[in-house]
Amino acid sequence: MQEEYASQKDANRHGLILMLLLLIVFLTASLAITYAIFHNLSSNNSSVKLASWKILVNNEDITKNKIFPLNEFKWNSTNTKDGMIAPGSVGTATLIIKNLSDVTSSINIKASILNDNKTIENEALQLNLNENNFVLEKNKSKNINIEIKWLDLEDNDDKDTYIGQNINSLNVKFDIDANQERK
Repeated sequence: MQEEYASQKDANRHGLILMLLLLIVFLTASLAITYAIFHNLSSNNSSVKLASWKILVNNEDITKNKIFPLNEFKWNSTNTKDGMIAPGSVGTATLIIKNLSDVTSSINIKASILNDNKTIENEALQLNLNENNFVLEKNKSKNINIEIKWLDLEDNDDKDTYIGQNINSLNVKFDIDANQERK
């Protein structure tokens, strides 16, 4: 009888061990399936398209150095040959700024008169832009009117003579700073 009881006890113990093993296998499989579901859910790829950035000045990319030769100006000069300027001359031109970007841009323009990449310092040479700091909406353009006046000032004759005798050509350089408009 004791043998039967011991045999029964061993059988119960083996059954309990078998049930525990089955329970462990079941729980492990359940956790693996659950982990796989959540793991798959968290590994989806997503992407976002970046806004494009492109500003043109007279149909040239803003990233290029922009020197604007004075021969692109329309000159009203008295007492000079055609194509020549002297004190008393007035020249006009237009810059066309296009914002082909996907964002609104803040534009700031600085201009200077140059000879051989050096700024000409002469108070009689005046360079005016009708607007030099503005906001330009995406996919819009703006015309900027430029005027150069070479004033005929008697007390400036020495500087004017130096320009006339030593400088063959003048250019206008535009430094254009464009940034995304932040509201």
